[in-house]
Amino acid sequence: MIPADLRTRIYVYYRVLPDASDHVRRQVMSLQEDIRQSGVRARLERRLDDALTWMEVYENVEDSAALMDSLSRGAAARGLDSQAVLERERRAEIFIADMLEPGAAPPCA
Repeated sequence: MIPADLRTRIYVYYRVLPDASDHVRRQVMSLQEDIRQSGVRARLERRLDDALTWMEVYENVEDSAALMDSLSRGAAARGLDSQAVLERERRAEIFIADMLEPGAAPPCA
């Protein structure tokens, strides 16, 4: 098991077409419900100054490659990768929650 402070967080962001926001929200909620079955925490947020820019947040991720694959397959199955509902494609970023102690050298890449 990976220690909690080394687990990754995945952020997926995109811009929804105005007429598709209700449909996209329902599909994202369905996708996130499936993802939660693995113990991953999931939530959906929107940008404060742009209600159509959304971010899915996934925390407590032990296997980021497996979750990225699940997200990709789940989004495709629900039509969340379509230009019919998104103005901008889904983009994902992966972060790790191991903030350095003050003054500590960053790990070598």
